[in-house]
Amino acid sequence: MATAYSILSEPRVAALRIRRTDPADPAWDEFVRRHPRTTPYHLAAYARILSRAYRLRPVYLAARDDGGALRGVLPLMEARHRVVSEDRLNSLSFVRTAGPLGLERADEVALLRAAVALARQRGIPRLTVRSTEAGYERDVPELSVEPSAPSWRLALPSDPAELRSRWRKRAKNLHRNLAKAEKSPLRVREAAGRADVLRFYRLYLATMQRHGAVPHSLVEFLLAREALAASGSYRLLIAEADGAMVAGAVFLVHAGTMELLYNASDERARDLRANHALYWAAIRSAIAAGLPAFDFGSAAPGSSLAGFKAQWGAVEVPVHMYGHRAGDGAVVDRLVGAHTAVQEESPSLLRRAWRATPLPATALAGHVAARWL
Repeated sequence: MATAYSILSEPRVAALRIRRTDPADPAWDEFVRRHPRTTPYHLAAYARILSRAYRLRPVYLAARDDGGALRGVLPLMEARHRVVSEDRLNSLSFVRTAGPLGLERADEVALLRAAVALARQRGIPRLTVRSTEAGYERDVPELSVEPSAPSWRLALPSDPAELRSRWRKRAKNLHRNLAKAEKSPLRVREAAGRADVLRFYRLYLATMQRHGAVPHSLVEFLLAREALAASGSYRLLIAEADGAMVAGAVFLVHAGTMELLYNASDERARDLRANHALYWAAIRSAIAAGLPAFDFGSAAPGSSLAGFKAQWGAVEVPVHMYGHRAGDGAVVDRLVGAHTAVQEESPSLLRRAWRATPLPATALAGHVAARWL
């Protein structure tokens, strides 16, 4: 029987009932799609993707009023490690943000309190929640908070020509690079099927190895496409030159935003400006679909990657990392999925060894290591 957490939801008088729930219940996605802070990672599909790709256990919490009406949701993934590292409860593993969604702030606070209680009850020492919403640590003192790398979001006009005109005046380097890409032999197209996904994944492995980072599992890539492509929520765009794939990017389309999920590029084709061509094609398609926003993904302020995103006119969307460690106070989990960079905490010898590792071996290492990150 699922444990129920009865929490008085202020300023309302009625008590909330918070229970584990099956996200496959249609009410879950119906609630998520209506919420103003919804992300694609809140959808039930991501429970299937992450649990099957990384053998994680979904622990999805739903808050209901006395009449049974859904008032809030919090997706959580439980990772039991026992030997190599600590057990964890994350919202969610391997994604940028997936914090609580509620009809009111009090509903979200109640869900976070329930998550802390659940971690304690199950003997899980570490709880991590990532959200764009600020201030939860004031409502739930057991949580600590630290800023995380923000997302970079571009508000889209109705006409792509407006962006080009803006960049011509304010971002001359971007304007020149786009013009160079348009004169190159590059062609950007939508991926046609599984074969394109496999080609992109190999390029992704090479890109992650170049940056000294652990890749995500191929299983996740394939499951995400399987679960989301039919609805138009998953898109893989690839840039080719003379028949060779030189860049590619996976985008998720949800709640009026096209969001970059993964990207990869061939360093040898850098002079073609393939990433510029790719993002410009994606932005044009988002405008054509009537989407109001394009999200370039996360980057640390002041980094070269942040500068690349900012030149398009993207602005920071803060992300907050909330953490709790049972037994000795609160702590924030600094690990953000399997993109943990090898170079950040490893000797130069290990970095060189990683970059010399055959790509199939890096894929296997990523699949295994993701269980412990």
